[in-house]
Amino acid sequence: ALFTQLAVSANSDVADKWTTLAKVEELVRTRLSRVLTARGVTVPQAADVQVRAQERCAAIVRRTWIETMQWLRVIADKALQEMQADAKQLPPDLVATGDMVVRHEAALLSFAEIEMQGGNANSLFPIHRFLTEFQTRSSPSEL
Repeated sequence: ALFTQLAVSANSDVADKWTTLAKVEELVRTRLSRVLTARGVTVPQAADVQVRAQERCAAIVRRTWIETMQWLRVIADKALQEMQADAKQLPPDLVATGDMVVRHEAALLSFAEIEMQGGNANSLFPIHRFLTEFQTRSSPSEL
């Protein structure tokens, strides 16, 4: 939801990047929701997610692109560390899901780092690689 909102308010070059990042988030959200629901875990409601996205969007919309990438890098790095620690404790039937979440955060972190280094033409490579791999996997066991 956040990346989709950022795409709406951005120029076309940046909007395309946000839209691609939104595809990753939607893919992960959908897969996680399916796995959590199957385990009887309550998934956050779309309205709650939307409110949080709007708050984050308002907080970063006036930043420069580099400042936004620095923010994304901090968020993704923190999430990656947390997800890596959590993934080590998952039961065997959730290892593939944990791996997907870890790799998703790693792809976002790589994207932000490449953007910060000025490699804009190559920044979506880790994102496309993630999408290519995980869009082809359909069942939770194939995550």
